[in-house]
Amino acid sequence: MQNGAWLVMFPKVRLPPEEVVKATLDKIRNSKVTKIEEMEFTVAVGKTSFDVTLNDESWVAIETKEFVEEHGDSLANRDEVRNYDVRFELLFDHRDMGDLFGQLFSAAEKLAKLTNGVVYEPGNGVFQ
Repeated sequence: MQNGAWLVMFPKVRLPPEEVVKATLDKIRNSKVTKIEEMEFTVAVGKTSFDVTLNDESWVAIETKEFVEEHGDSLANRDEVRNYDVRFELLFDHRDMGDLFGQLFSAAEKLAKLTNGVVYEPGNGVFQ
């Protein structure tokens, strides 16, 4: 059951090609990355895994604005982030967090660097 999510938000103009995203995820230590379909991957860590998928639906921009309004006080570039319209969603089972945290954090950090985006944890309302 996938009941946790971290979001890497960025503007669509900075969306990297799929092969670059895969190559970035392949750099996560102690994991195996499998492409599921276009811009959707599973990152396996031992007996657990998490999914990375692109969400470019029109409502992402609306949610991003809401997240920034509610929780964006710590953002130095708040006005810029407010306009981000796509995101990578890192979806995981909270029960596996102990086994996944390092790789999950690494994936979020690498994708944020790749897109010059920001990481948001909706469960905690925290921008990293």
